[in-house]
Amino acid sequence: MLVFLAVTSAAAFALNWLWEMVQMPGYAEAAGRGWGETAGMCTIAALRDLTLTLSIFAIVALAAGAARWAIQWRWNGYLAAAVLGALVATGYEWRILAFGPWRYTTAMPIIPRLGVGLWPFLQLPILVPASLAVGALAARGANRL
Repeated sequence: MLVFLAVTSAAAFALNWLWEMVQMPGYAEAAGRGWGETAGMCTIAALRDLTLTLSIFAIVALAAGAARWAIQWRWNGYLAAAVLGALVATGYEWRILAFGPWRYTTAMPIIPRLGVGLWPFLQLPILVPASLAVGALAARGANRL
């Protein structure tokens, strides 16, 4: 499990950091700034996303009654992680748009009815399962040694 958690954490941070950096033109507060200027805020956001990834993993593990669900490739666990990711992303965007410092630019496609940006909406449902899968592959590989 240690290999799984370590690799999942590294993958979650790296994938989310890249996603955060790429979507910055969609936010008014970061649009037009260079990578060097946005790297700090994206690092903080990626650490938050890492925490969310591990939290979603733990919630699914509790629901499944098995901490090794991701390593065992339980598709329903990965689906649950993606759905939870979408719910968390939507709730977070609603909160940030209502009370926080972020505003979208015209570069951010908006999902009708939800009123949230497409890129932040897709981030967790894609990257949480992807990070868990990378961790599962590493753990399975480590078990073969």
